[in-house]
Amino acid sequence: DLDDDFHTWDATAMPDGVYRVQVTASDAPSNPPGSSLTGTHVSAAFDVDNTPPVVGSIEAKVQSRLAEMKVTVTDSFSVIGDVAYSLDAGDWTTVLPDDRIADSMKESYPFATAELAPGEHTITVRARDRAGNTAANKIVIRVGK
Repeated sequence: DLDDDFHTWDATAMPDGVYRVQVTASDAPSNPPGSSLTGTHVSAAFDVDNTPPVVGSIEAKVQSRLAEMKVTVTDSFSVIGDVAYSLDAGDWTTVLPDDRIADSMKESYPFATAELAPGEHTITVRARDRAGNTAANKIVIRVGK
């Protein structure tokens, strides 16, 4: 029952899944009764993914002035897109999964920092799924003198 040539659908209220949209159009409003035509079209399948990935606990092993990190990222619907970390709110550095290809809904990401100054440091890990949903987690580590 739409009269406009354009319609917007807010998919953020839909659960994650694969959808098709069916549109039926009729020229009945501009024709005499009994002479109208209708047409129906079903779209190609498309994904609705509103759920962000989960950035698991970040494991940290501090040796000397370097930190070796490992984190597992999972998503309930989409493939993991990209993962990056930031040291002390600095620039984001992209990291690759164990197998070097982000192509599944669960990936493990090992990475190491450059040499760190003594003291406390915050490492934030950000993950995006292929639908663009983003999540983050952080850990605070301490580097001795």
